[in-house]
Amino acid sequence: MSEPRSLRIRRPYGTVEEYLAAEAWSIDSRSVLLIDEETLPSGEVVKFEIVLQDGSKPIRAEGVVHKAVQARGKRPGGLRVKLKRMGAQTKAFIDRAVTEKKAQRSIPPPAPPPPEDEDAPLSEVPQSVSALVMTEEVQSAYGESADTHPSDNPPQASGVRHSKVEAPPNRDELLRRLRERATLKKAATPNAEEEQSA
Repeated sequence: MSEPRSLRIRRPYGTVEEYLAAEAWSIDSRSVLLIDEETLPSGEVVKFEIVLQDGSKPIRAEGVVHKAVQARGKRPGGLRVKLKRMGAQTKAFIDRAVTEKKAQRSIPPPAPPPPEDEDAPLSEVPQSVSALVMTEEVQSAYGESADTHPSDNPPQASGVRHSKVEAPPNRDELLRRLRERATLKKAATPNAEEEQSA
């Protein structure tokens, strides 16, 4: 009976923790995926060890070739080997890898980052807010208060900035016209006593 084929698989990780974080998905309780290993006949017995950059060998075992696995997405392919014999140290590491894999699956995806707290461009400011700012600027320039109840105006949106507008040179003329309009409007509206007598 021929001796099992020996395989030495090197992985580019400096520590066992790095190896588990990157490739715990390749380890099951009964099999291991030998990443980037060449295809071998199904049923062939192999002895293999996985060697890290620091020289540690977290897995040393004997197994039977199960099948070749193709790369899928970001995960590379390789040779799936069913475990047959292993030492206590390898068994403890495989148990740890299976636990780590379950923990990775239970971690929820990261929450999306919060929106940046920046002032919206003027084109994105709601029309009602723009109208409110313009109304306040005009009233400030003419020295007049709006002839409306405070509840008629929506509250000013935070983060909206507006600069002070200088009074026009014909301010007095504009004020006179506004007063005339208010007088005409008042005269055109009958008072309450006249309405009751009618």
